[in-house]
Amino acid sequence: SKDTRILQIDGAFFFGSSLAFENEANTILDTKRIIIDIKKVPFIDITAIFTLKDLIVKLKKQDIKVCIISKEKDKNQLLKLNKNCEFDEVEFYKRIDEIPNDYVDIN
Repeated sequence: SKDTRILQIDGAFFFGSSLAFENEANTILDTKRIIIDIKKVPFIDITAIFTLKDLIVKLKKQDIKVCIISKEKDKNQLLKLNKNCEFDEVEFYKRIDEIPNDYVDIN
């Protein structure tokens, strides 16, 4: 569905690439759902986590549903830094094929 976009990030996710990521993310604000795939990222630093948090806050304000595909350790790291509840409504999955099909059809 064109309402769902997948943002795939690979390589080290640090400050330089987090800016590029944010620019790309800004072009998808016309969508209803976004799947952020960070499984191929070998290392997520604190700057990247804050970039991700800011993005999620921005997407939520636009009523865009977010789900993140990540390794368990990255998910735990993100949730540990969930002080302002940014990740409360984010759904986490380990693989893209775990995402329920109806996710693509939610209103």
